[in-house]
Amino acid sequence: MHSKILITDIRPITSYYLSEYLESRCIPPGIADSFCREVDFILSGRKHTAIGFQNDQGGYELRNRQFKGSSAPKTSTFIDKKSDQLLVFEGFFDFMSYHAICPEEDYVKANFLVLNSLAFFEKQKIKMETHKHIHLFLDRDPAGIESTKQALKSSFKYIDESHIYRNYKDLNECIVRMKSSRLLLNKMNSISINNQIKTNRHGRN
Repeated sequence: MHSKILITDIRPITSYYLSEYLESRCIPPGIADSFCREVDFILSGRKHTAIGFQNDQGGYELRNRQFKGSSAPKTSTFIDKKSDQLLVFEGFFDFMSYHAICPEEDYVKANFLVLNSLAFFEKQKIKMETHKHIHLFLDRDPAGIESTKQALKSSFKYIDESHIYRNYKDLNECIVRMKSSRLLLNKMNSISINNQIKTNRHGRN
């Protein structure tokens, strides 16, 4: 976290520079507009503009091509859709990547937790475990793999969904490298959350 960040303006995303950055990360404009804002901030006396994703305490995760940081206070972001299914992501680009490739009829039925840092994983366990199923989309680096491994050992509620991007560091890197939403959609249709949502939906009919 950059403690000296001073946010000076927050607005809808209009910057061509930031729109190009989002395109390079394979995030459609409509999805970015739904979850993010264009944020001006001062750091070390210089003005910067970045994509901002707000957390539950009003701080922002800030990203552009040259900058990766966050404003205080730093914590996670919980999106409550009143579901017993929870999807957990380390970062907001992975969260938006999921929305980019998953049918809307499925993702509107789940709650979401964006950790904004793996350091918050243990702190969020109480909230996570109020859900029937907890679908983990953590990074496939040593820290993310270990956290997933320990969670699977601790409770049957946890489900590892990182197999869909097993050859990549995270979900966003996967969609950027593959450049094909059709191939990814086939993978997404096989993951546990979609099957459980469909089962729940048919069970209510």
